[in-house]
Amino acid sequence: MTNPDFKGMATGLPGTKQEAEDLKRLIPNGAYYADEKATKEPLLKCVRPRLVHVATHGFFEADQPDPSTRDSNERKVNPLLSLEFAYSTQPNINPLVRSGLLFAGASEAARRLTALEMAGADWEGTQLVTLSACDTGVGDVRDGEGIYGVRRAMVLTGAVAGVITLWKVNDTATSELMRLFYDRLIRKHQSREEALRLAQLALLNTRERSNPFFWAGFIATGKDGPLR
Repeated sequence: MTNPDFKGMATGLPGTKQEAEDLKRLIPNGAYYADEKATKEPLLKCVRPRLVHVATHGFFEADQPDPSTRDSNERKVNPLLSLEFAYSTQPNINPLVRSGLLFAGASEAARRLTALEMAGADWEGTQLVTLSACDTGVGDVRDGEGIYGVRRAMVLTGAVAGVITLWKVNDTATSELMRLFYDRLIRKHQSREEALRLAQLALLNTRERSNPFFWAGFIATGKDGPLR
């Protein structure tokens, strides 16, 4: 799932189109959805796939404070989201609703896949879910329960491993990293963690991408080892 057509509602991601081309060469029999076909429906209807790769915008909205402590006219608006996700009169909205991914769609609700929706997908046993988007590994920290956000939703789907991000990532650099990662994962049969580590080292050793901002935001979670 790459390069969704946001109809001008969010910044385009040309690097994700290159990700799709690179993946097609490595996995020619996969199901690919791009442009206006990159909607959330095929993703949610996909039952127990071997691999899931999503390259799009991700979002996480911080928890809202008690409205009594704020100016009633003050709003904090994420440009990727509608005003309904701005500060309102109801604090403590479920973090699985305040986080998610953006896709193509005819309406705001259709374009937004919340982590809560994603958690309902049946990806039991899926060997790898790569969420190539911003902030897919962040969320609210709950004592004794871990991090609530897209990361938690991925676990709830039943997937055994994932690749997620800890901050807002660069479109072009991410495309380069994914190409190196999947080449090691698919062609060289390296383990998930090792493939990612070596891909990151490859970018570290270039002049243009040596800054950790370009590669260090990606982490592997869950089961390690090569894909079956």
